[in-house]
Amino acid sequence: VVFPVKDFAPATTSSGKFFSVKSFFMGFYNNLLGMVGFVKYRRNAKRNWEERQEYEELIERLTLEKRQKRQAEWKQRQNSNSKLVP
Repeated sequence: VVFPVKDFAPATTSSGKFFSVKSFFMGFYNNLLGMVGFVKYRRNAKRNWEERQEYEELIERLTLEKRQKRQAEWKQRQNSNSKLVP
């Protein structure tokens, strides 16, 4: 099966038409919006980071308290067992 193909030449545009004043200002506006979005995103990320750090400090503190309680109970058991040994 043979399909006829038409000759096709892509339309060329000069760079003068591509880089118009409007496209320049639209690019500037797009970059400005991107920077504003980046600042907003960064603020939220910083809050999230601080919350995570507070939570990790809480976990560390609770873990330390639990470890100290466990060690105190172990020492208490050791002291009570040493009294039983003649």
